[in-house]
This record gives sequence, structure tokens and C-alpha cells, in this order.
Amino acid sequence: MKLAAGFAQLIRDLLSLDPSDQLLAGWRPIDHYIALDLLSDRSGKHFRPFSAALVEQVDAWMEKVPDRVPLLYRQWIAGQRGGSRASEVLGSLGIRLVGKGRDSEEWARKEAYLATFRSIILDELGRGVSLADVERQWEVKGLFGVEERWRDEYMWLLSGLAEVLDLRCIYFHLLGECGADAERIRRVKRLLHKMRTQTFELRERLKYCSPLGPVLQSIRRTRALSNGAVVGVQSIRRLEEAGIQGFSDLIPLEIEDLVQLGIRRDLAKQIRAYVRRRLQ
Repeated sequence: MKLAAGFAQLIRDLLSLDPSDQLLAGWRPIDHYIALDLLSDRSGKHFRPFSAALVEQVDAWMEKVPDRVPLLYRQWIAGQRGGSRASEVLGSLGIRLVGKGRDSEEWARKEAYLATFRSIILDELGRGVSLADVERQWEVKGLFGVEERWRDEYMWLLSGLAEVLDLRCIYFHLLGECGADAERIRRVKRLLHKMRTQTFELRERLKYCSPLGPVLQSIRRTRALSNGAVVGVQSIRRLEEAGIQGFSDLIPLEIEDLVQLGIRRDLAKQIRAYVRRRLQ
């Protein structure tokens, strides 16, 4: 209940703050992770302590992937001591700050940067980056053994966010507090639908969290309207057990090679057809 109320209030604040809805339009998938991390008291909180080095690494990562930079980081969280507005995000989420004055501002900045850091890790895992690579790049330990439970928790939480984004109270707020006209209501409805779609896509990524996950998702998208079985998690796990870690490892494999690895012939044909399309 606390999570739903906090997230809904954040959305209402964004709508009140920006009548043009450009902020809402700038919401990125990682924003969902950041909000969930700040609102939840679940696992995955202690991979690495806050430090100036962590801030530098998060900032550097953001510069490398501008299309993935989350709204909450870009508009409020980013900044050195005294230059971050992270407390505003935590306030919208209903999180009570620790300390007073500048100390509370710094506490909020640290919490928000740690949430962003953990959200990046989760997003990287969902995109197929291996646990070993994530641990090495981000200087964390302890992902092995807790990563699966962590993903399961976020899949459940993302389902909750999808429900919040479909609540009628958001539109009541638009009409009653924002005085929105029909055009803005249609625009917000479209943007909220986009955000809901993001939650579904994130759940799919976490479900198939594997270096071969992007391959599996691509095959399933192309086969969405087809009848019959489609390549699934079991096939991906068998490929991983055989040492197949990415698309490049699939290129030399013919249908018979895949069958020998334990893949059903009809599914092996799907994988081979996908590889051929990618290479065209």
C-alpha cells in the first residue's frame, strides 16, 4: 500500500509541476527501478556502500548511454553535495528524510544515488550482461545466490506499478487539481500507457535474465502471432549449459548442431531462422 501510494503521488506531482507533460514524456524504464528501490525495503540494498567513486561511476555510465538516462536522475538526483535535488523526489514518494537542513539533503542524495546504482545493475542484468561482468565492472560482490530472488521481487513489484498507472484517481487529479482539457487527458493517457508498457517489457527482461535473453525476446516477438511452440527459457538454459553465451556463438550452429545440444528440432529451426535474418 505504501509503495502504491508513494508512486501515485510522484506521478501526480509530475502532472502538477509540468502542464506540458514533457517530464512525464521523459520517463525511462530505469525510472521504474529507481522508484521501486527507494520505496521498498527488500533485498539488493547492500552490494556497495556510497562513495565519491560510486557517484563518478554512475555519472560516467549515464554519459555513455544518453538514450537510457532516467528522468529522476537527470532532473533531480544528479549532482555533487549541495547541487542535487534528490530530496524533492524522496518527498514526492512520501519518504521521510533523515537529519535536518543540509544533512538531510545530503542523506537524500546518497540514498538516491545508491538507488540509481542498484537500478543500473538490475537493468544491465535484464539486458543480458553476465553476473561476472556486472560484479567486475561495478565492484560489487554477492550477486550470485541473491540475483534470482532479487529479480523475482522486482517482477512482482513491477506488476503493482502497472496497476497504479491504470488508476482512475490520476485522471481525477488531472481534472480536479490541474484543470486539464480533453487534449491533455488524451496525452497523459497515452504517456501512462507507454509507462505501463515499460513495466511489462522490464518484467520480460527480468524473466529471461541471461546473456541470451535478448535473443529469446527477439525470437518470441517475431513469433508472437504464430501458432505452436516458441523458444522458451528451457531452451535458453540448455544453450547456456553448452557454453553458448551470445548471438555470436549461435552463428556457426546449424539445426543439427542445436538438436545435438538438446534443443527440439522445431525450436532449433526457429533459432536458426532468427540467426539468418540477423545476418542478412
